[in-house]
Amino acid sequence: MDGQRDNGIGGAIGTAAPILAFLISTLTEFEAWLRVISLLIGITVGLVTLCQKWRGKRHNQQHAHRGK
Repeated sequence: MDGQRDNGIGGAIGTAAPILAFLISTLTEFEAWLRVISLLIGITVGLVTLCQKWRGKRHNQQHAHRGK
């Protein structure tokens, strides 16, 4: 019975090893994509914030001219 159990464990390790190696080899590529996505999100948030500030400033200037 122990021989069959050892074959099962060895088979599981033999199957998992290439899968684990593939996952580890793709981690750097996955990390690079996460960095790109993070950069794009940061740029988008910055542009939206800039537009909101610009629109708010422009909106306040128009109301100031109407009041005079």
